[in-house]
Amino acid sequence: IKVAYNDDMEPCGKCSVAIDSAFTLVTTAEFLADPTPKDLQELYEAKRTKFVFVGPLLDKAGAKRAAGHKFTMEKETQETHDAGKAPTAECDPVARLKEAKALGRKVVYISMGTVITGDSPEVGWANRMKVENQERGFTGK
Repeated sequence: IKVAYNDDMEPCGKCSVAIDSAFTLVTTAEFLADPTPKDLQELYEAKRTKFVFVGPLLDKAGAKRAAGHKFTMEKETQETHDAGKAPTAECDPVARLKEAKALGRKVVYISMGTVITGDSPEVGWANRMKVENQERGFTGK
């Protein structure tokens, strides 16, 4: 992949949006975060960039959402959304993971963030990103 390079991209990994924000919410635990290279850490400190680790955003039955990443909505989903209620999952994925582990099965946990749970045709739950017209990555299915 060819990417136009400019000095604004230094140091590698810099997030300009985080630098310009009062703070950036990070939806993982701090101990799970990737290490920050020294030059990037120094830049963030100089710019007073603040990252606030809030942990994973797990839904609970009846939870209200401010917004979602939905491009299309079925009628029953729209009614649930309008009523301010999160749809209830048919199963508890954490309970299923614990059950599999208790049975001695190997478990791989992949956190896909919040955008991937939407219905975007590019990075939604059932779709994969395309690079040079080839699908890459994984889906939520």
